[in-house]
Amino acid sequence: MPSKPKNISEALEELENFKNNAHEEIKRTKVKVEDQLQENPWATLGLVGLVCFVLGMIFAGRFSSSRKSD
Repeated sequence: MPSKPKNISEALEELENFKNNAHEEIKRTKVKVEDQLQENPWATLGLVGLVCFVLGMIFAGRFSSSRKSD
């Protein structure tokens, strides 16, 4: 765990380092996801379809049960 910054300039420097590290990690993750999409697009399509189906069932259940009580 990093120590507390002693002044504003140290705090800003730590914040800048954190931002840069986060940005690099996001870039690496983006490349990994894009590579996996390119290697196996059908698995991705199936997963998206499954998620949409489950969300549809959840929302359909909520809306149909609220209409029955009207």
